[in-house]
Amino acid sequence: MRRQVQQVHRLQQQADDFIPAQLRQFPAAVERLLRRQGKNVASPFLRTTSALKSVKEMLTLLLNSSMSSEDDTLPALLSDYEITLLRLVGAGVRVAPGDILADADGTLGLDVIFNATAVLAHYLVMSPIAALPSGLKLLRMHTLQACSRQLAAAADVMYAAKSLGGTARAQRQQELATTIALGILRYSLRLLQGLICCAVKPFVDGPKAQALQAQLRKEFAEALGDSSVMDHASRLLLMAAVVPDDAGGTHQDLVGKRLASHAFVGLISMADSFREELTADMFRASSSSSKGLTCEPELLVRVRRRLSGCCTQHAMFAHGLAALCAMDGGSSYSLPPEVLRGFPAVYDTEERPTSWDGLATLLYALENRRSDMPPGRRAALDVSMRLGRLAVASGRAWAEQPSPAAVLAEVLAGIQRGRIPPAPVSDVKGPSLSWDKVPALAARALQSAWQQVAAQPPEAPGRAAEVEAWWRLGCEAASVEMDKGGTLQALGLALAEPFLAAIRSGNAGVSLLSPAPPLEVSAALSGGLLPCLERLLRRAGNAPDGPQSKVLQGFLWKGNGKPSLLDSCFPGLLLSYGDVRQTAALVTSLKKVLMKGAAGGSAVKLHATLLSLAAAALKWMRTLLLAEFQRGNSGCDGVQRLQSVASYAAAELLPACGQLLRLRLPAPQLQLPLDQADVTVLEVLSHWLSLLALRCGDCDVHTAAASVAVAPRDDGGWRPVLLGTALQLAPVVIAGSAAPCRSQARSLVAAFRSVAGAFPPEVRQAALGAAAEGDQGIAVQEGAAAAAAAFASSDSASHVAGLPWGPEQLRGLVPLLVADGEEDLAEDAEELAGQLDSWSAGGRGEGEADAAGRPTFPAAAAVCATATAEADVGRCLPPVGEMRRLLRTCAHPGCGNLTGESEAELPLRGCAGCGEVGYCSRECQVAHWRAPGGHKEACRRG
Repeated sequence: MRRQVQQVHRLQQQADDFIPAQLRQFPAAVERLLRRQGKNVASPFLRTTSALKSVKEMLTLLLNSSMSSEDDTLPALLSDYEITLLRLVGAGVRVAPGDILADADGTLGLDVIFNATAVLAHYLVMSPIAALPSGLKLLRMHTLQACSRQLAAAADVMYAAKSLGGTARAQRQQELATTIALGILRYSLRLLQGLICCAVKPFVDGPKAQALQAQLRKEFAEALGDSSVMDHASRLLLMAAVVPDDAGGTHQDLVGKRLASHAFVGLISMADSFREELTADMFRASSSSSKGLTCEPELLVRVRRRLSGCCTQHAMFAHGLAALCAMDGGSSYSLPPEVLRGFPAVYDTEERPTSWDGLATLLYALENRRSDMPPGRRAALDVSMRLGRLAVASGRAWAEQPSPAAVLAEVLAGIQRGRIPPAPVSDVKGPSLSWDKVPALAARALQSAWQQVAAQPPEAPGRAAEVEAWWRLGCEAASVEMDKGGTLQALGLALAEPFLAAIRSGNAGVSLLSPAPPLEVSAALSGGLLPCLERLLRRAGNAPDGPQSKVLQGFLWKGNGKPSLLDSCFPGLLLSYGDVRQTAALVTSLKKVLMKGAAGGSAVKLHATLLSLAAAALKWMRTLLLAEFQRGNSGCDGVQRLQSVASYAAAELLPACGQLLRLRLPAPQLQLPLDQADVTVLEVLSHWLSLLALRCGDCDVHTAAASVAVAPRDDGGWRPVLLGTALQLAPVVIAGSAAPCRSQARSLVAAFRSVAGAFPPEVRQAALGAAAEGDQGIAVQEGAAAAAAAFASSDSASHVAGLPWGPEQLRGLVPLLVADGEEDLAEDAEELAGQLDSWSAGGRGEGEADAAGRPTFPAAAAVCATATAEADVGRCLPPVGEMRRLLRTCAHPGCGNLTGESEAELPLRGCAGCGEVGYCSRECQVAHWRAPGGHKEACRRG
């Protein structure tokens, strides 16, 4: 046994020593082969010789060794053979295809050329930094020019062979000519792939390597233009794809076409990455930490054009359109039938049933379409929409099947039980994409379609219909349940592109409520964006880490320095102009998801994004209301409708936003400032608190003479909303008082002034209670949280605890207000702090009671006197009960039911006692009945 093991080790050692020993003979063998080229021999690759066979065997060993080597060991393996490979490739690309066809054994030489280029291309792709010198040498040998001449000659040879006739000899010549042409095409495309990869490799370290790469990029662009190699390769690919009616085609011919088409698609994909990497390189070059990574924009444009010339564009469209027609049966736009037959034959195999490569090529052609080349804009738009509809149909078909994860889980469970379940049988009918390609196709198709739509002037006839059709397709794509993380976010970002384009062009600054919505808004509403967003919200609320959550986060994505919906007026405009029931349903669903976030969970990013969405909508609706009231348009139908929608949104969202904002606070002991996004939310909430205070407070009482008793005005049911939101913001004062920013200080003081002005008796009672109990610090914060939780589960204001704005916190904000030029607000803060000190001591203070004996704040009178437009808006807010009629929802304020596609479709069961309210479940009814201040007190049975 031991002797056998030793023998095995000895044989293995001999095999390991054999390959290096053989490869050491490779340079000498190539030298002998190339020495044959002279007057009597046209090319060393013609006629089978022992030297040619030996070189082929060694190249096979070298190719296998390089393919199995690690990336870091590949340069060491090939360093000894670099010059030899370059000489071999340089000679091979200069062989005349006609001579190979005339030689009886010419394909052997073709195999040698192909293997040599395969080894060199693999080196360029896998070790592009180390291979930069090789890439430069390859360009300076005029290799691309030689490839271009060889491709042109191969096309002529193949064309001549096809015209020989239908004899058996002619058919053999045609097959051989096609094989030679496709072989030349494949290794030419492989060399181009390697050179592109050398040019696009990012983060090249060292000034020497950076200089080499910059020089390679420049010479590569010049060689592409000088050689027109891409146009010749595309022409040859189209000729090879043509399948006449009477052509049978061999298996070898089909395999060759398939490999050549895959090489072409790979090159197009790499060309796309070349464009993206050069763009990223220019951004890196603009930063101080990336000096030396320079690439002129002119070079980027030049390379992109030369990789997407007329012939290449035509080949890409023909290649992809044939695949699309085979899948959806749509129009071929006069593409010749022989081309339509050719390309599907390349892909319609059992191994590759989806034609994704063809569709990817079509997408690249659409994304890089030039206006001076066919197809036209309308045809390109139609093709893009067809691609999107194909993605939607495939996604819906796959949604009816068990997911791969579920199938795998079932198989693993079966194995654990000792049996393997049978493989599931797919019921997907007709041509369909593989499930993992659906989101990518949908996202890129939407981007391409919008690119064609945006190319038309806004005032052009038919543009509104095109935008509306785009939105319908986008909403359908976003509603399909798919599971592919990164591409799902790309799908959401593509759905936001019309809004982002308007933001980038500066057309998103709407300050007045026009009779008709902007085109972007009206088309989105007609296309079903509001129901689509509500569907995404409800699915994301039920599965915060699910696919719809990723689509939603992509739609609302906010990158560094990038335009975002969250920074625009579009959330407010969509709610302002949308259907009232759809708007109310969306707002209620958003409130429920925010409440789930406030209850805790792992989806911090999702809930933070939705918190910013709610704040953006509230901010812009308030801005529009103030602008219209300043113009005196308060009586217009559109303004009154906006009042109702904005009031409904405020009543639903303000307490939930305050509750979630409180949850996002940093720990008080850390003394950290709030995140900028949270500061923005805080400002929006404080502005709405001012409006609600003007609606709830007794401004008439404050402005009247102290000797005249004025009856307090009805608060319209806004009192619970105001106090509930204020209680949620109370911990912000405590947590943020250590190191708040100036805008945060303004918001906090304004919020407290609003609450104190609207509810002086409650604030005085809270101050007395705080002084008696000695609540400070974290205990105060917890008390505020408990009081806020009471508001979340009750529609009554009878459970107000203490408002924990202490005099010390208010005085701590005064220096920031003064530094920010807010002297008046600083004086109000001092006055409020003094009044709280007086009440805490058990006194009433000077001049803080009206004729009825109610305590007042002088600062409230100043607010009512100066904020004219704001006071008008606040006083005109409709009662909460009136707004609730916009949409009948579950009467339990803490309802978190997100089943179904829309809140408007949620079935409700009326109260058995009064029938005036409805509940979505018995759990909600019981919880509301038992809650303090709940339905039990209002029900006729109670």
